[in-house]
Amino acid sequence: MATAGVDVMIVCTEPEVRYFTGFHTPFWQSPTRPWFTVIPATGKPVAVIPSIGGPSMSATWLDDVRTWSSPQPEDDGISLLADTVRELAGTDARIGMPMGPETHVRMPLADVDRLRAMLGDFVDVTDVVRSLRMVKTEREIEKHRVICGIVSDAFDRLPEILSTDRDRNAVAAWWQRPTRGLGGSRTFPTFAAPDSTTTSGPKPTSCFTESGTRATRRSP
Repeated sequence: MATAGVDVMIVCTEPEVRYFTGFHTPFWQSPTRPWFTVIPATGKPVAVIPSIGGPSMSATWLDDVRTWSSPQPEDDGISLLADTVRELAGTDARIGMPMGPETHVRMPLADVDRLRAMLGDFVDVTDVVRSLRMVKTEREIEKHRVICGIVSDAFDRLPEILSTDRDRNAVAAWWQRPTRGLGGSRTFPTFAAPDSTTTSGPKPTSCFTESGTRATRRSP
């Protein structure tokens, strides 16, 4: 950060927040609430998150977890985030945010504009974050090796289930079993997923069955 001339960084997507905090939650599956982490030039990161995640985030290595009641469309954490940045880096801070390839900003565009109006413009710190994440510990390398082995073994077993008359959702459901049985977690095979809409054919539409599972039907 010093080399890049950045006083503080803001990250707000699952990969970056999880990398800097260790916070892992299914709340990311909903776009309703934004989640922020502020990384100062020195000291630990500070979480600025909805109150629903406060207890879980407090169980991570972070000491400073600041929350607000969300959703709150008129000010969904933006004022709290701006105050946190000013407290950690001053009013004239050079603020970084990942803005390059394979990044996005997980908050409404109107809130991005409001944050710029409160703090000034941002500088791109994609290279800073990427350079950090490229350095792996031996434990991380071993974890990647195990994960890749689990997925490879599951692919080797696909011929046991694939056939032209088998429903793709059944194949996807089967895929979950060996990967989890071998020690994996949530997986989303590209050919289908048991909890997703299959969009084959012209003009597909989706609906929910009475049981709550998602089904597919074709538009006339």
